[in-house]
Amino acid sequence: MNSSTLYKHGFDQIKKIGPSFREDTLFSYSRNDKTGYLRFFRSFSKLSNMANSTVDEQLDEIFNYFEGIESIIIDVRFNMGGDDAFSQKVAGRFVSEKMVGFKKQTRKKKVFGTIKEKYITPKGESPFLKPVVLLTNDQTFSAADVLALMMGSLPNATLIGEPSNGSYSDLFGRRLPNRWKVTLSNQRYYSTDMKNYEGVGTPVDIEVKNSLEDFNSKNDSVLLAALRFLSEQPSD
Repeated sequence: MNSSTLYKHGFDQIKKIGPSFREDTLFSYSRNDKTGYLRFFRSFSKLSNMANSTVDEQLDEIFNYFEGIESIIIDVRFNMGGDDAFSQKVAGRFVSEKMVGFKKQTRKKKVFGTIKEKYITPKGESPFLKPVVLLTNDQTFSAADVLALMMGSLPNATLIGEPSNGSYSDLFGRRLPNRWKVTLSNQRYYSTDMKNYEGVGTPVDIEVKNSLEDFNSKNDSVLLAALRFLSEQPSD
């Protein structure tokens, strides 16, 4: 994402909030008169406490700043992933009641166990039920894959960009005799309608890709497609 695309469309200077990891602040956000924009390149607060309670407080501050807008764009392109609970906190901002977000099955002793339902619980003072766009690409990993899976099931959400990476499973780790650590994926993630997108990625509703020309001209075609889509939605 190139911030110049936002600025050309009347967005405020990018704000940042949250702890840093590899010199990158957790949340970046902005807005214009109609649309809020929220970006995060990882789905954890700190590695020592992946989805700690301060994430809720930071999201409260962001959504207070978004008050009065008509739509929101969430950008998780190039998101390295993290913790499902983090993604559930974000998705919880867009539901008014507890609902199934995805389903999960874990393999133990060569057998896959019971399929368990994982829920989205409402977060914040009031849910945002107006149009939401989630931007993804093939570098949207792990817990960000899971966020795409959840948002794809919400009636007010539209996914734009490219399918996510498709690396949903948590890692099952063991230490070898030579002290090397080996990790394997031992889980199956399913959408609410029991589709498994492992290795394929959560599909998008509108496929758009940025080109080398876009990069050279500092033009974000995916973000522009989202803004165009939202401008065509009926207002209240």
